[in-house]
This record gives sequence, structure tokens and C-alpha cells, in this order.
Amino acid sequence: MGVVAVAAVLLALFAPACGQGDKESGSRLPTSATGEEDVEGAGDYGGTRGDDPDVLGDGTHEVQVVSVDPRSDTVTLDGVQVLEGTEAVLAYLADTDGQQLEGAQVYLRNRVEAPRELPVDPGGEFAVVFGASCCDPEDLGWHGFSELAGDGFPGLRSANPPFEATIDGGVVTSLVQLHLPQGG
Repeated sequence: MGVVAVAAVLLALFAPACGQGDKESGSRLPTSATGEEDVEGAGDYGGTRGDDPDVLGDGTHEVQVVSVDPRSDTVTLDGVQVLEGTEAVLAYLADTDGQQLEGAQVYLRNRVEAPRELPVDPGGEFAVVFGASCCDPEDLGWHGFSELAGDGFPGLRSANPPFEATIDGGVVTSLVQLHLPQGG
């Protein structure tokens, strides 16, 4: 009986780490572009294809920033396992005219044909620039991420800003912050 109890505890501890998702965590549940909880054709995990909860179907999904490491200039998203296959560069825009200020590499791995900047409100949102796997943030013109991360991303309301990922044909086509950093 004790062995069964220990096995149950171990299973409960390690199952979420194996990419099975967390049904009670809002940051892991996809949302549609209209804000509804599930994307059309979604299963228990919402927006997934087939029986694999780690494969997001087409639609718009919410992810959270988990951590920022200024020592290694990296950002980790909780959706990295389900969005694996995409590499992006996360850029921080803080001034009113939208001039690029800072940036960081986000470890979502995939090759894309050419770097391109997605539209972003210049009032202080994050922007995402997709780049080929060969490219470092510096190669795409970003700089100074360590200093920005060391300041805790000034102006952001939360250390875990939510992002919205749009998936089309199984490919992440955009990944943008959902909320402006200024305001209540």
C-alpha cells in the first residue's frame, strides 16, 4: 500500500513536468481570439490537435513569461514545450515613437524564411521579431537586454506578462504581449 501511495505522489509531481499541461493553470489554457476558453475543435486542453496536449491547433493562444535571466540574456515562456518549433526575438519598446530599445532571445526553436517585425503599438508593448535559428539577438539589431532585465522591465505591471500566440497551419505566426505596461 505504501509503494502505491509513493508512486501516486511521484506521478502527481512529475506528470506536469512531462509536458502534460496543467488544467487548473489559466496560463496554460489556450484562449481564442475572441477570448473564449477553447479554440474550435479543441479537446480537454483547448486548442490542441489529436490526443497530444503538447501540440497546439490553429487559433490564438495565451502563454505566460515564466522567468527572465539577465545573466544569460534569456526569457522563458511556459508555453515553450507546446510552442517548440519556433524561434523568436523578444523586443522591448518603451518610447512613444516606437524606437527599438532593448531585446532578448526567446527560446522557441524553429527556422523561418526571413526575420520580420510584427506590428506593435509603440506605447510600451513587447514586440516579437521572428528570426532564423542562425541568428543571435545582436544580429537582428537588439542590445542592452541585461540592463533592462536587471531593472525588472520598468513600466510593466507584472513580472509575468501574458502573451498571445497565433498559430496558423501548425506554425506560430505571431506572438505579442496582451496588455500595455502602463496604467492600473
